[in-house]
Amino acid sequence: MLNRCACQLTEQLCRRGVVEERKRPVFVYGFELLLSTLCSMLSVLVISLLVGVPYTSLCFYVAFMGLRFFAGGYHAPTYRLCFLTSNSVFLLVLGATWLVTRWPMEPVLWGLLVFSLAILFWLSPVKNPHHPISEATRRKNGRLARVWAGLLTLGLVVLVIAGGWEATRTVRASVILSMTAVAVMIIIPTIQERRCRE
Repeated sequence: MLNRCACQLTEQLCRRGVVEERKRPVFVYGFELLLSTLCSMLSVLVISLLVGVPYTSLCFYVAFMGLRFFAGGYHAPTYRLCFLTSNSVFLLVLGATWLVTRWPMEPVLWGLLVFSLAILFWLSPVKNPHHPISEATRRKNGRLARVWAGLLTLGLVVLVIAGGWEATRTVRASVILSMTAVAVMIIIPTIQERRCRE
């Protein structure tokens, strides 16, 4: 269905002369990515609205999706599996956030932040064999991932100072756990690559 919609959108652009015929596959792929991302974002928003925590979806967008854009990580082989993976990760972050805000687990939370930052600074960006990029772009993405992670961490510190420890616990947990999810998504292909080399 996603491919059909992407093909129809590209066909409209080709008919109007906006897209050259030789660039059709590039636009189909671009529309598939755009539609897949929009579907994932919409489903995350709907889930967070249904459970009554819409700000959690915003934290997830900013931390998880923002970091993944530059850092890379595990990529599902199909758009359907990507959709299911994104929603499963969000549900895990949502559930873990609920647990962390119910029991005093601050040291664990900050430990996860340190772990996530270490992985992001050490292993990102992850090479994707299906979508190769130049070495210059890869280095740039690595710098941007580190800057984004640094800004998120700075934002957490400012949030605690300005908003207080208790008042910001849920937002803090959502952001840190989303960053941890990115770190895990970075570790998966790194382990897979090492196994393939052995």
